[in-house]
Amino acid sequence: MALLWVLKRFCRDVERVFGGGGIASWCPVGACWFMAENGSVGLDRALIVDRLREEPGLRPADVARIFGVHPSTAEYHLRRLDGDGAVARVRVGRELHHYVVGEGICRKGREVHARLTPAGRAVLRLGLDRRVFSRQSAVERGFSSSAVRWAMDRFEELGVVERLAWGVYELVAGWRGCVVSALREKTCGSCASVDRGPSEGLNHVRRATRSPSPRGKIEASRSR
Repeated sequence: MALLWVLKRFCRDVERVFGGGGIASWCPVGACWFMAENGSVGLDRALIVDRLREEPGLRPADVARIFGVHPSTAEYHLRRLDGDGAVARVRVGRELHHYVVGEGICRKGREVHARLTPAGRAVLRLGLDRRVFSRQSAVERGFSSSAVRWAMDRFEELGVVERLAWGVYELVAGWRGCVVSALREKTCGSCASVDRGPSEGLNHVRRATRSPSPRGKIEASRSR
């Protein structure tokens, strides 16, 4: 990207000194600048958006593999789409997952979807079926203990599940619709808007569902 910036500056200086708007027609450097400005560097961004509708959550490496371009080229176009407001990015560790803005998975659901693994899907399905469940019940479905622990830690950090006791968790009620949206990759029926910000609702959900006594919450769930 630094090289592209230098090329653009060079072309602008040439245009300012010599005038004329046809630099892209005779100068390779100018052609590169023209293509970058018009979104034509090896890939049509509309195709990326269409693919994200079909496969939400793609990373730059995934886009590069699908379209046969260099990962840096895919990252450039995804960053431009994000800047234009057409695509939203969700960071999980070092990875960036991309979603089409204004349709499909809700914003809180994107946070869940970006953290999904096969073990994570099993954990969330357990939460939807039982609400209160154990980590061991996910391990019994054929997943390693480390994979289940990683998924549980990510969802607990996000506020999707709450730990009641050692190895016992509960799916937070305020996230149920968003979890379904993430698993099915469909519009969330609980959110008023697919791009509603998660920060306000996330803090509200955590405060509203926090119990002063984990033991009391377990006993209450058993009584139901």
